[in-house]
Amino acid sequence: MVYPQSGWRLSDIREVGKSENKKKRKARLYLKIGFFTLVIHREFPLSRVSQVCVKLYPSGKICVVFVVDEPETKQGQPAKREPEKVIGVDLGITRLATLSDGRFLENPKPLERSFERIRLLQKFQERGFFPKT
Repeated sequence: MVYPQSGWRLSDIREVGKSENKKKRKARLYLKIGFFTLVIHREFPLSRVSQVCVKLYPSGKICVVFVVDEPETKQGQPAKREPEKVIGVDLGITRLATLSDGRFLENPKPLERSFERIRLLQKFQERGFFPKT
């Protein structure tokens, strides 16, 4: 269900949790069909919310998405921040990636890492028993 700028109200916003790192913000969302208690993961300005989308998953989980309008600059494009550091990436065959600053990222080799486990399982299979996992 999608609610435009009207038809919903957010109230009782409070912080819960004991430590500074584990604090969460909880709020109560009032809709035309009832109310929900939410855990708010990010801060956003309530004055710029353009839509509220409520999604009900088959598992019974409810997800609420707040769509917030971004302010525009004079040219009609959103404000952009300049990047602090830029890195070029070259994808290859022998190496996963070569970065422009000279570093290499090696290809992941999950098969080679699992050879020891495969050898151990084959040995147990030949002897006719498996270890308890």
